Amino acid sequence: SLPDTWPDEVPAFDGGTLSMVTVQKDGSANAMWLVDGTAEEAASAYGALLEAAGYTSESTSNVEGMMGGDYTGNGYRVNVISLAADNETTLMVTATKE
Repeated sequence: SLPDTWPDEVPAFDGGTLSMVTVQKDGSANAMWLVDGTAEEAASAYGALLEAAGYTSESTSNVEGMMGGDYTGNGYRVNVISLAADNETTLMVTATKE
């Protein structure tokens, strides 16, 4: 599970297995989950969580099966990348304090 230091303003991904997390002193944070489903499903699900939490989608991308998006809100810029490789789907979230 995410540590208590994970910023409350950045929603946690609901599902998957958390495989890596770091939280910086300034409140910026990174996390990586291994998830079921496709890269598109994971990126869309997390994007919907962000938008429900008040974030605005600034851009989305789909490059050869790697899904991405940038969101702003709640004092953060959140970059989302999801990709599938070797029968695993990975969701990476980078939340940078603005």
